Amino acid sequence: MAFVSTALCVLLGLVLAYLLCRTRSSVLQTLSRLPIVLSYIAAGLLLYTTLSDHGLLYHLLTLFGIETDGLNILFQPSGVGVIILNCFKGVPFFALSITPVLSRVLNRYSAAAMNLGASKRQIGLRIIFPMIRRSAFTSALVLFNYQMFAFESFYYLGSSTPVSLGVFAYQSYQTSDLRNRAVCMAINSIMIGISLVTSLMYVYAMRKDTVTSHAS
Repeated sequence: MAFVSTALCVLLGLVLAYLLCRTRSSVLQTLSRLPIVLSYIAAGLLLYTTLSDHGLLYHLLTLFGIETDGLNILFQPSGVGVIILNCFKGVPFFALSITPVLSRVLNRYSAAAMNLGASKRQIGLRIIFPMIRRSAFTSALVLFNYQMFAFESFYYLGSSTPVSLGVFAYQSYQTSDLRNRAVCMAINSIMIGISLVTSLMYVYAMRKDTVTSHAS
């Protein structure tokens, strides 16, 4: 679910970042920042009241004469509700992270390349992508690291099969059998190890980007 959520956040975030660079709509600017302001609990509550069985979406479809036997989008074993919540929070974060870089590339290089005869495909693959890939990679690392071990989204919009590492660690800690505390510590150690690896990848990418910038 973390991989799927991160991939969707990257794809949709690129589209949103491009729209933010090309349009100056204050409404779009405000709406793109709203999910970041909301906490995961508030965002989860918003999705619950909208997409849950007999929620707001169900009543809107019923109002327009579309008969549904109760929507069942959330609380799926596949974790659809968790992915939707992660995308709701992650897409604006990713878009706003790469918008400054993308805007600079579009303003400086895309018009010049188009005047020199480059196609839109060539501009995207040979100019835009190489110049934003490091920012996109570091932002995707942050998203993946958080979504991999996030507790709120998995706990409130589960139940996934199997449960996430964070929820499993919490459930192991809450049981009365003290032997499960060792399991909880082991899971936490695994999560810390993976977080350290992704953090080192982030630091390496940022240092390499700094060296490249000074060299250029």
